[in-house]
Amino acid sequence: MADELNKLIKRIEGMRNLAESFVEITHYPSYGIERPPKDSRAAILIELFWEIRRFILLEMNRSNKGTQESRDILEYNIQGSRIDKRFYEAGGDDRKAAAVEIEDFRPFVKKIRDFSSLNYAMLAQPIWKSGKQSIDTNAVFFSGSRDVEEEIKNICKELNLILMEYPTGESIANARWKQLQKSTIAVFDFTYDDIYKKAEISYELGMALTLGRSLVIINSEKHALPFNVDIAPVTINYDTNNDLKIKLAFELAMIWLYNYPESNHILKSLDYILNKYPKHGDNIYLDQMYKLLEEQKERPDPVNIYNVIQKFLEFQNDRSKCIIHPIWPPEYPDESEYSLFHVMPFYPDWANDTMAAAQETCNNNGIKYIRGDQVEDPNIIRSIWTEIAKASYILIDITGFNPNVALELGIAHTLGKKSLIVAHPGTEKQLFPMIAKQRVSVYKNNEELKNIIQDFIK
Repeated sequence: MADELNKLIKRIEGMRNLAESFVEITHYPSYGIERPPKDSRAAILIELFWEIRRFILLEMNRSNKGTQESRDILEYNIQGSRIDKRFYEAGGDDRKAAAVEIEDFRPFVKKIRDFSSLNYAMLAQPIWKSGKQSIDTNAVFFSGSRDVEEEIKNICKELNLILMEYPTGESIANARWKQLQKSTIAVFDFTYDDIYKKAEISYELGMALTLGRSLVIINSEKHALPFNVDIAPVTINYDTNNDLKIKLAFELAMIWLYNYPESNHILKSLDYILNKYPKHGDNIYLDQMYKLLEEQKERPDPVNIYNVIQKFLEFQNDRSKCIIHPIWPPEYPDESEYSLFHVMPFYPDWANDTMAAAQETCNNNGIKYIRGDQVEDPNIIRSIWTEIAKASYILIDITGFNPNVALELGIAHTLGKKSLIVAHPGTEKQLFPMIAKQRVSVYKNNEELKNIIQDFIK
């Protein structure tokens, strides 16, 4: 039996290697047209586009796809070949290549990114009630310093991208939320010494990660990133020209796709929605949609599941909720157990006493208490994401404006988690614009903190 199993495994591996070899052969198809000159824009775009086409070809060879998944990926392969051929036809004419890039390449990459994100679909209730914005495949969001912003402007101009200006007039938080929803690339500059500005940038990065935006992160040799988000930053040097480094990061961000998940994670969202919205009984249309949702579990196809979920939410007419696509797989609270996740800096002298006060209050109320350094692997933000997404309550202590705390607050607000922001006296007078209108509960001692938490979780 073991020998037969080993033979089967080797056979499957051989078939997989053969499929991958076939994929590599199609890197440069024969269109009866010469390849564009090496340094032309078309030649660069062909190489970038190969990563997208390669993803499509590997998806075509992947087993266990749903029927609609298979149909869509076959159609994407045809569309991708047409765009690739247009780059060949542009040849050494950079203007023609740029036109293909704007008109066809970027919208198509968005389509493939959406396809790759299906298993990351998650129901959320962001704190900003500004409605869903359509993604502009040429729009860039920026958070950082004026000096770096000037470099980003120049690169956007060179790449025919649009850098959105920092908003004025409207509520800053709502306006920035709209901009992040609209953007195709989000740039975060951590070349800052100012703790308040660094906290603001970290907060917006938390929003972008939870929305699933394609990222460019910039730091310098003297400004190490305060956290690990599994995205290699562009480390700039003030004595040299950094444009080439940043431009390359932009090019790679344009073709970023979601990692293929370990399992069909969209089923988590399907189960959660079925539990959250029970049958009405008095609304025939909603009940029909509910039945359609239930039927998706019998023959799970991410494309169909996603489309039915979207239609179901439209019928619910619940404008406070929306489907987002975080860069991590979806997680939801365990309805059988209440938990509180405590977001705070770990190293100040007061941290352990504050933790003890919060933990005691939770224990007295039958609520599981978790702090960031108590998770399974506190060095990987994926673990933090899981705890935030699964928690019933989030307690965030912004004293000192720790960048990690700000990032996790951005995640919690984008998910719309039930959150309580607390801080030592004086902190509430120094809030950065994105949270300036959020309520902050000030505590002078741990007894006051216990009372504030008690009111929050009751």
